[in-house]
Amino acid sequence: MSEWLNTWHGGCHCGNLKAKFVTNETVDALPVRECQCGFCRRHGVRTATDPNGHVSLTIQSSVLLSRYSHGLGIADFFVCSRCGTYVAAVMQTEDASYATLNINTLTENPFGERRGTAANYAAEDAAGRAARRARMWTPISISFADEET
Repeated sequence: MSEWLNTWHGGCHCGNLKAKFVTNETVDALPVRECQCGFCRRHGVRTATDPNGHVSLTIQSSVLLSRYSHGLGIADFFVCSRCGTYVAAVMQTEDASYATLNINTLTENPFGERRGTAANYAAEDAAGRAARRARMWTPISISFADEET
């Protein structure tokens, strides 16, 4: 799709991880979630997804990307090693990659201070969690600026 209703930019504090989130949903139509796992609570994360939208993530320096995995180990949490900002969780399958974006990293955050719905996924097994993410998360493309020629 070439025309999107909304395009939002963001990323980590130092600019190493740059995100673009495009969607045809209004900001009010997008659910905001607050995962209750220890990692997300410690980072004060609020996330939003749109399975019909798209996230583009550009990493300026791959050396400064920390991919942290925890829990069931089926997603990588993209954290900038330089400034410590958690930008997105990414799940990669054989067919596609999906993300949930930390909306606190958006530059001009259209969500404002809106609280999210508390989300607890502790009861899910790996297959159920992967299926939910593939259904609910946003498709993502990832590029590495330092690997482009």
